[in-house]
Amino acid sequence: MNIITKKYHEIERGNDIKEKIPFTLYINNEQIESWKHISIMISKFIHNEYLRDSSVKSARKYLNLSCNNIIDIISEFFKTGILRFENNRAHNRDIFEVGNAFGIEFLTNVFCEFVKSAYKEINEENFYDIYDCSIIQNDINKINECITFFASRMDVLQEEYKIATIKRYGYDFFERVLTSKSLKISNEDSLVNTILTMSEHDDSFFCLLNHVKVEFCSNDSIKSIKNFAVQHKFESITTEVFERALLLRSPIQHKQSFSNTSYFCIETIPKKLKLSDSNYFEVEKIPYKFNISPINELHKIDKSNENLRKLMSLRKTKDDFNQIYEVLVKASNEGDLSTIKYACDEKYSEISDGHDINMMLMAAWNNNLNLVLQLFNYGADVRSRSYTNRTILHYFCQKGNLEGVKFALNFIDINAKNIDNYTPLHDTIANSDKNQVEICEYLCSQPNIDKIIQNNKNKTPLQSAKSLNLQNIVDILLRNGFTE
Repeated sequence: MNIITKKYHEIERGNDIKEKIPFTLYINNEQIESWKHISIMISKFIHNEYLRDSSVKSARKYLNLSCNNIIDIISEFFKTGILRFENNRAHNRDIFEVGNAFGIEFLTNVFCEFVKSAYKEINEENFYDIYDCSIIQNDINKINECITFFASRMDVLQEEYKIATIKRYGYDFFERVLTSKSLKISNEDSLVNTILTMSEHDDSFFCLLNHVKVEFCSNDSIKSIKNFAVQHKFESITTEVFERALLLRSPIQHKQSFSNTSYFCIETIPKKLKLSDSNYFEVEKIPYKFNISPINELHKIDKSNENLRKLMSLRKTKDDFNQIYEVLVKASNEGDLSTIKYACDEKYSEISDGHDINMMLMAAWNNNLNLVLQLFNYGADVRSRSYTNRTILHYFCQKGNLEGVKFALNFIDINAKNIDNYTPLHDTIANSDKNQVEICEYLCSQPNIDKIIQNNKNKTPLQSAKSLNLQNIVDILLRNGFTE
């Protein structure tokens, strides 16, 4: 038995803190007792939970673990900083699952060390380990190697294994597999089957049919695609897929059914058959009945997943900044959280307008607290700053949004200065036309506010209020001990 021991010195230093608040981790309903400051220090997940709610006392995760003693191992780690475990695949895998779930870099690095020393080449058994490690370390070359491995074996991998892997790694992984030059499949029908199975799990996968050569599919596959589209209102996607297939297909010699609507019979059709205003295909004659949708059905607009499709069509550049923001506002108003999540996961939320105004800051500037909260919940940077060094706290103060101010103060220093040394309170006073009395009262009541801080004009908040003849705010400042 190969037992190894690793030490995390930060926990040892954290144990020197005298004022301690208990904190409990629940993993699969088993408890691990720790201290809040220790947990915040080593876990990104717990740190983020604390930022959302500083009174948080516990964190819970349900994980797929295989070793009976892993909870004891992690418990000892949280208490002493010592990680002592049997150095085999099962224990390293469990350590990774805990580290990945709670955002503990030390644990994921232990796993990556094991992977690099244990595996010389990729196979089905170690694929998850190697791919997880490459993602954690952002090893682009190894990620591409894994994609190539999976794509080149799509024709021989068991369907159950393929589905489990795609579910695990998601839409982007599968799309990279489908667009890989190494992709090998037994036939297009098998690819359709995999995509439709994944679409039952998450209907956004249905868009990946655009990577299938539907013109080589069997009638059964075509019917399955159509039935799924009708059931989930994805007709616009299938219209695009089928129209492209018709344009690429050789002359039609058999009956093709696209809907149960109008038919026409014809002995000979001129060389150009028009499908739309811009697309034609050549054909000498069609000897059998051909079933085609009326033009208004063919071009029916499907609005399901409209926001997500619109977002995916936009470039991650400042030129598309306004369009991206409009999509996010629309998604927010409609409660379309999947689009918000996709925007954050794919870094659309980080796109700026050229002046370091990203989506989070733009939402605050537009007084859209709901969008700010949604972006934050899916990982957008709540501490970002604009080209004038303003934060969302500055903007909510300017806009007179008290709830926004309360939220922002969880993450941003109340005395944070912009490029002109204006604090949020200075901005509140400068925008007093927006009924800022409540915000001024709230800021002044905070124990850590600097009462004599000066802007670039060497004016304290009290001096700024007096210069603007804001007697109601002057009274608030004086009552709270502000001086010139």
